[in-house]
Amino acid sequence: MTRWRLHGALLAIALVCLWLGACEQCGKDEQKPSIATLSTLVGAGVSRDFAAQPHAWTEATLGAQLALGDGARTDANSTAELTFVNGAVLALKSNTTVRLLVDRGQDETGIDVQAGQARLRSSGRGLTLRTHLGLATIAPDSEITLTREGEQLGLHVALGTLSFRDLEAGVIGLEAGDDVRIGIGMAVFGLSRTTKEAAPGSGEIMVEMQAGEGRATSGDKARTLTKGSHSVSAGTQLRLPADGEAIVVRGRQRVRLRGAGDFVLGVGEVLAESRRGRVSFEAIEADVTIRVPGGIIIARVSPEGTSGELSISAEESLLKVERGLISANINGRSEDVPGGEERRWPNGVTPIEPGPSYRNISAGAGESFIVHAPSVPVAIGFSFGKKCPDEGQLELVGGRQVSRGQGSANLAFGAGMRAYTLRCLDKSGAPGRIVARGSVQVLVDLGTRKLPPIAPTSRVEADGRTYTIYYQNQLPEVAVRWPNPPTVAAYALEVDDKSIALKAPEHLFRSGTLGDGTHRMAFSAEGRRSRTTTVEVRFDNVAPKASLSEPADRGFTPGELVTVKGVALPTWKVTLEGGTIAMSPGERFTAQVQTSKEQPDIAVRLSHPRLGTHYYLRRASGSP
Repeated sequence: MTRWRLHGALLAIALVCLWLGACEQCGKDEQKPSIATLSTLVGAGVSRDFAAQPHAWTEATLGAQLALGDGARTDANSTAELTFVNGAVLALKSNTTVRLLVDRGQDETGIDVQAGQARLRSSGRGLTLRTHLGLATIAPDSEITLTREGEQLGLHVALGTLSFRDLEAGVIGLEAGDDVRIGIGMAVFGLSRTTKEAAPGSGEIMVEMQAGEGRATSGDKARTLTKGSHSVSAGTQLRLPADGEAIVVRGRQRVRLRGAGDFVLGVGEVLAESRRGRVSFEAIEADVTIRVPGGIIIARVSPEGTSGELSISAEESLLKVERGLISANINGRSEDVPGGEERRWPNGVTPIEPGPSYRNISAGAGESFIVHAPSVPVAIGFSFGKKCPDEGQLELVGGRQVSRGQGSANLAFGAGMRAYTLRCLDKSGAPGRIVARGSVQVLVDLGTRKLPPIAPTSRVEADGRTYTIYYQNQLPEVAVRWPNPPTVAAYALEVDDKSIALKAPEHLFRSGTLGDGTHRMAFSAEGRRSRTTTVEVRFDNVAPKASLSEPADRGFTPGELVTVKGVALPTWKVTLEGGTIAMSPGERFTAQVQTSKEQPDIAVRLSHPRLGTHYYLRRASGSP
């Protein structure tokens, strides 16, 4: 049995959230639709509560319907099962408490295992497990046991497989019998059956010109691509002439572009967007996502490979699938298109989406930051300052959202990271060159997660594996030991070509001793040597920097004087638009904010000169 230890890793809301694909109406908060049914009840000690009154437990009945925010628990003599709308089943053992939470988006459901042990059985569709460190996929018909022990949660794969993707596109595969431990503060991945591959939306984008000359535009810079290989950035617009041909590669994804055409490359999980031209695709080792007028198509990996071609003209789009399976979502209609079939649809003029008329957060154009918000989308108002004396135009890179304004304008951001640009308009209203650019990453996060009080300790074995350690604020302590060492009087630990004399086959690196980057270490003693282990220390920028205890999201009305309370990590500066912050020992803060109809929402800003900027959003009641 292989065992992975993850110390820390703050997941969604508390420790872990498992996304179970709620029903189609789950975005409608006011309806609070059922997403799970109490399908099995054994014993008289099963109770449930409601999101409106958490911890007000009442006796549960068989067939009870649970919605977002509701909880269920069992006592020492009872067990229960919850069946979700997609067929997944969560079995609660005795003395177990779970809660159904929204964390990534209003069309998904999270399970927070707050106490005890639960067994999750995926349906034939499989499940995804979203953490702030990456995405885990639970294969169809798998069983995962989740055990909460204090601040840690253990995941044991009882049947099937589970795979993690970390922040650096590492793929960590867990099979039946494998374990992962997750807790507060940071995470350690011990990798053995691990391969490095490009995760969707990551990796270098290469354009190999086969014929003709391409015109690549990124921001306000343009260049000619001649025959040969060229590296381009995400969001690059590529124009090909009638005799042009180019191969676009990102990791294990590739497409071939032909003929007179206009394309956008590498925006998020989309490898190429075709606005005009021909695209040949083949998915052998990784899914390939292509945006087309009216929607997207995904070429799915299959044993024989999936291949086909798209032809995009001003009037229509034509999809021909040679082999494999294509998942298509065109004009709101989803279907799977098998090999040997084709689909044709007309191309209307895709309207430009205007920016929202409201704003939840205010920032300066050109700033880049992370937003922690209980729900999406998040409307951000960008002030132009002196960059545009008259009107300006904001645009989402690779998107169709454009917003104009005098002195400021608003853009709406969903979950994930998106880049934006600002152009000034001339007297005729025509946009000029880009004068500011930035990026916004939105994390669907309640902002109530516990912060690590001290630098956590990660335990590493000199076993030849690679350990990746993420930390939130303080560099971690790392305890390294030699498994099965010889019994001798003295040992040596070689770390990055330096030797440390030891009396025991173990050593504790205090916080700050191992800095950011890659470190290689191995023990030796009397002619014997351990395996060389790699330890990678990385700052986790998306981990929480603050935890808010007051106010509750949508728990106040516009015009109300609101108290804001929370705690921040050391060295982070806390500010608040429209309010003053009083800091107390332990990095605790309290503020008073006078809200208004013009500025109903509250955004707590945390900034660090080296580590960036984070906003924590609390919306007023009735706010979009």
